[in-house]
Order: sequence, then C-alpha cells, then structure tokens
Amino acid sequence: EELLAGLRCPASLRAALNDAWASGRELAVVRKALARDEDGVLADTLYRYWVTLGPPAATEWLHASRAYLALSAWSRAHAAELGRDGAAFTLASGTAFATARARMAEA
Repeated sequence: EELLAGLRCPASLRAALNDAWASGRELAVVRKALARDEDGVLADTLYRYWVTLGPPAATEWLHASRAYLALSAWSRAHAAELGRDGAAFTLASGTAFATARARMAEA
C-alpha cells in the first residue's frame, strides 16, 4: 500500500464502482464494507490491481460482474488517464520510484 500511495482511484471511477457494488443481493458483504469505507480503500485497491497488473484474463463470470463492466467502460472512456497511471505504476515498466525500485530488486 505504501508503494502505491500516489495511485488513487479517480473520483469518476470510484462513483461508478460504488454504483455497481450498491446493487445486487450477492453484494451485501461488499455494501457493508462500503458503508465503513470512508477513505475509498476498496476502489483504490481494485484500481491499483488494474493498473499495476493489467486487466485480468477474460472469464464468463468476470464479464458478468457489475464492477468489471464499470471498470472496463471507465477504462475505455479515460484511456489517457489510465495510460498515465500505467506508465508510472505498472509492474512491468512503471517509472514511479517505488515501482522501478521493486522491479530492480528482483533483477
């Protein structure tokens, strides 16, 4: 979390994710967590995974996920913003100091 402190979920994506998570009976546990998530940790965590690791492999259940659909739509609409964050924080080639240093430690 400290390595990615500078990477936060954009407000427009956070709102779309919260809307996605707010609906559906199967998401009751997520809604309870969101009620206590004043700092947006859930959205930040999902966005950090998306940026650092890239989109997950396509699966049928994933494409049915409201959060995945919201994230995919946001990614297409905000490709430049996602590209900037990816350039800095992707594990494969990110230029943010902590990301680059972590990659160098593995070499």
